[in-house]
Amino acid sequence: MAQRTHRAGLHRPGSRAVGSRAPRGPAAPTVAVEAVLQTGDAASLARYRAAHSRLPGPRGNLELAHALADIAAGCRGNRLAWIWTTNLEWTRLEERAAPENTPEAFLPFCGALVLGAIAAAHPKRARAAFARLRACAPTSGSASCARRSGTL
Repeated sequence: MAQRTHRAGLHRPGSRAVGSRAPRGPAAPTVAVEAVLQTGDAASLARYRAAHSRLPGPRGNLELAHALADIAAGCRGNRLAWIWTTNLEWTRLEERAAPENTPEAFLPFCGALVLGAIAAAHPKRARAAFARLRACAPTSGSASCARRSGTL
């Protein structure tokens, strides 16, 4: 018996395609990000974010950006230091390395969001986070940094 589909030939809501293991639902980005974070590899995380950025397009993957920010806020020790350093570097990407409305432009945006989440959860890092975020503000003379970090 063939599997029934609803309009447009898609599987019924809530059903999974055979062999599909991708997490679904509200926790899906968090589960996927946790899996990538387990590698401890910044390049893998950058590739994952870029591949799932939904850019080019009308709106980046805000759920993914917030999932990493939420995870970062709860980190401690070496994991926090690694996430901090990685995202700090991403806020420093030049526009030529991360042009507007490209998957690469999602990295500075996520970096700024993560630094804000870390500042809120870890007061000892707040001063450094705010200094970096101020450097990305429109008044800093770097409109491209502000645009890409979501502060415009």
